[in-house]
Amino acid sequence: MSDNLNNFEIFCAVAETGSISKAAKTLYLSQPAISQAVKNLESDYNTKLFVRHPKGVNLSPTGEKLYARLAPAFKAIDDARDELKNSAGGSVSHLSIGVSTTLCKHALLPHLQEYMKQNPNVQIKINCQATNETLKMLNENELDLGLIAKPKNIKGLHFTPLMKVKDTFVASPEYLESLSNIVSLHAEKTPDKLISKNASKSNVHEYDYLNDANIMMLDKTNLTRRYLDEYLESKGIVFKNIIEVTTMDLITEFAKCGLGIGCVIKGFVKDELKSGELVEVKDILPTIKMREIGFACKQYSLKNADVARFIEM
Repeated sequence: MSDNLNNFEIFCAVAETGSISKAAKTLYLSQPAISQAVKNLESDYNTKLFVRHPKGVNLSPTGEKLYARLAPAFKAIDDARDELKNSAGGSVSHLSIGVSTTLCKHALLPHLQEYMKQNPNVQIKINCQATNETLKMLNENELDLGLIAKPKNIKGLHFTPLMKVKDTFVASPEYLESLSNIVSLHAEKTPDKLISKNASKSNVHEYDYLNDANIMMLDKTNLTRRYLDEYLESKGIVFKNIIEVTTMDLITEFAKCGLGIGCVIKGFVKDELKSGELVEVKDILPTIKMREIGFACKQYSLKNADVARFIEM
């Protein structure tokens, strides 16, 4: 019979995730291997453990009884492993993560405290740097994980999506008001391209942005800037006055000070947009496609329990 511990562990994973594919990702096995393990158990005991449906699987009545018995046992095994690892004689694990300053603040830190609380025996090293440097260090095996915006070429690395982000342009109401004064000089020659009197609603014509506004963007070494430059070029858009800034957080602060219109990730300035300290300048460009943010690592790193646990969390 095939009722070994591995098959029962696979059964529990499928029961907990409600999906063959999700269980495969959790256990780092192929979907056929997961399906075969479940099939073997059902065949050995001549019973049905799951009820299949288009979105996944549900436990059958027999499956529910089996899971109720097995779940505490596997939890006890996991707890025992953790106790051994965290005991006085246990070894200290190390986890190195590369991430940009902006993603560290807005995407990594909110989860880091809880992870460290649950895994006190893991020493974490954070390398705050540009995504290019993170990718380089990953390829040279100098990092375990990199939190990055997914590049076009992710060859050689495994990428686990964390969130989707949208690039947008923001400015202070005061800056848009000052911009309207500049644009008014063109009124006689180009009356149809005149800014609205209510500048805080960011109702500015594209012409005004291209010629009169200070546009604050990341420097050209940044992957986000390259992505935006390619997009601008595809639309035939050229900004006349570009101010290059090293980090997105600085762009946000400069925009709040009224130095220009800044290109930022919308979700990272939600508080400023909600308070009205910044307003979104929606008419500056056609809609920019959303991008994926996630963890990149070498395939073999997924076998590291600390890496797998961090990604799962």
